[in-house]
Amino acid sequence: MFMKRGGIFLAMTIIIALVVAACGGGEATPTPRPQPTLAPTATPAPTATLEAAVTQAPGAPTPTARPLATATPPPV
Repeated sequence: MFMKRGGIFLAMTIIIALVVAACGGGEATPTPRPQPTLAPTATPAPTATLEAAVTQAPGAPTPTARPLATATPPPV
């Protein structure tokens, strides 16, 4: 009886080993798949800049950006 169970265990172990080897052995890195390509996106036209340039009066000074509040006071 013990030899019969041992033989079945050995046969099942060999069968499982063959199936695992035939399926790739549980490889760590999967097969690479092609990635879908995304459609190119169009960049919108900078309308705000164009509007500001069009509505600015001729000869007027160009507006400059002022810095926001800083952690240190400006030098005196």
